[in-house]
Amino acid sequence: MKIREAIRGVRPYQAGKPISEVKRQLGLDDIIKLASNENPYGCSEKVKKQWLMP
Repeated sequence: MKIREAIRGVRPYQAGKPISEVKRQLGLDDIIKLASNENPYGCSEKVKKQWLMP
C-alpha cells in the first residue's frame, strides 16, 4: 500500500491521562473529566444570542 507523503508526518493520537493518574499526581479527590470540546463555563452569551432560539 502506498501512503501519501502528507499522511506520513501525522503523529498518532495520544490520549489524555486517566482520572486515577491525575488524582494521584495532583493529590486531588474530585475530578470532572471533560471532552476536548467541553468547558466548565458553557457557551458565551454572544453565542447564545446568535445561535439559540429564545
